[in-house]
Amino acid sequence: MLLSAQLSADVVIDLKNGVVTETFNTAPLPAAISDDGQAGYQESSGYATVKMAKKTGAGCPGTPYEAHVVMNLAPADKTPLKKLSILVEYEGTPSLWHTHIGDDAANNGYGGGSGLKGVAELQIVGQDLAVYSAGLAPGKVDKLYGAQLRPTEGSLHFNVMNQELSISQPYTILQSPFQKQLFDFSAPDKQLFAGFNRVIANDPSRIGCGAKKVHLSFE
Repeated sequence: MLLSAQLSADVVIDLKNGVVTETFNTAPLPAAISDDGQAGYQESSGYATVKMAKKTGAGCPGTPYEAHVVMNLAPADKTPLKKLSILVEYEGTPSLWHTHIGDDAANNGYGGGSGLKGVAELQIVGQDLAVYSAGLAPGKVDKLYGAQLRPTEGSLHFNVMNQELSISQPYTILQSPFQKQLFDFSAPDKQLFAGFNRVIANDPSRIGCGAKKVHLSFE
């Protein structure tokens, strides 16, 4: 079976054991590869870089690691990303800041960023999910969506596309093709960010427990 030049691997982030695994390496032959991620694990097609760290102290005994992920929407010599799929598995009842997706490296919750340059931000704190966007007036933030979840011993799946976000289960879809308040794949920096058992920004006051394993797929 020939390997397509555009085929990209899935990345699995194991927050229980502190290991990042790629389902296969695209060159020279498909083969599983693994790394501890702590120095910055680069997915072989260039779509994601994962940095992982073990939490200090005795907190989060079941999920003692946290991860910071940078997604590149347009790696060199690759097809620009059209859809990012994120599947998060949870252990026990997750608590505090455990799942965070945004488009600004300074996102730290509730729509904050570098002078509100971040357009969209999804956060789950405990069992409360919210999606925020920079408001249409300077210095304002809009809460586009809110829901109370039951992620205990379960999983959640997110599809992130240009000005479109889906969340399941239950299946929920948000779109903003005209006001453009969601994730913008045409932005000049061509990056998205995620934090698991932490927020995206380096904010030690906003960490959490319970995200056990994260699957990243690139289409």
